Amino acid sequence: MLKLYIVIRTEQPIKILIQRRAAIGDVIASTGVIREFKRRYANSIVDVATDNIAVFRNNPHINNIILTHTAQ
Repeated sequence: MLKLYIVIRTEQPIKILIQRRAAIGDVIASTGVIREFKRRYANSIVDVATDNIAVFRNNPHINNIILTHTAQ
C-alpha cells in the first residue's frame, strides 16, 4: 500500500484542477478525494473539468465546474 503525505504551508489559496473524463464510477469515486483535500486545505480552490456535470453539481467542496466534451 502506498501512502502519500503532502504538507503545504502557504498563505495563498492552493488552486487545483481535477479532470475526470472517465467512466461514471471513476467520477463518483473521485468525490471523496475532493472532500478530503478540501478538509485538509480549507482555503484551497478546487475546480473540476468533466463530462459528467450532474455528479459534481451540488458538491460544496467544488468552486467551479467546467464542462468538457469527449471526441466521438
